[in-house]
Amino acid sequence: MNKFLATCALLFVSTAAFGYEKGSLLHEDVTRVNAALSKLLPEDSVSYQIDVEKSGCDFNVCTSVVKRYANFSLRISAADTSFPRKKWISCGVDPGKIIWKCAPGASTIDVPEMFDHSIRISEGIDDATIVRLLKFLRSECFSEQLARLDETKNKPPYWARGKFPVSNIELSKGQYEIDVPFSWLTDAIYTIAPNDQGGSCDFLIIKFAQRVF
Repeated sequence: MNKFLATCALLFVSTAAFGYEKGSLLHEDVTRVNAALSKLLPEDSVSYQIDVEKSGCDFNVCTSVVKRYANFSLRISAADTSFPRKKWISCGVDPGKIIWKCAPGASTIDVPEMFDHSIRISEGIDDATIVRLLKFLRSECFSEQLARLDETKNKPPYWARGKFPVSNIELSKGQYEIDVPFSWLTDAIYTIAPNDQGGSCDFLIIKFAQRVF
């Protein structure tokens, strides 16, 4: 067995024996990825903080035979301080390589009292609109409109109701597409538009669809 296969076998046995545990980056990788970030953002790199929970590798030990990744975040303004928003820089290096590459990632928002995870936000959605959208998704307005969809061919299934998760909010032609993951194969997609018809609801559900990967 050559050195590469022996290392992979050791990593597999270690992970299988002790359970999944994401590995931490080695010191030399931390130095290299910080250099890559500085090259991408020579003026602003010091403002970004590495997110330890979102960096490392999918093995117990981040050696040169596995892909390693690092994510840096920058806290940006929010219309409501209970909705912290971050910009991300995503970096990675392929197995056997030492030159890290970094690129701007998505903007995300955290809503602890409503969602227990970060939500990806596309470009062009301002902070105030994000807050209004997320509050709408947990409002009576949303529930009432969802109930009316039961009478159409786009009837949402049970899992797309209530306190469902949201993974992504995209802005497209003045409307918002809300992705709700059901499984690793299926997403529900709500298309929501600003309410120009009057009334107490800020938004209207335009349609519901399912996407299978």
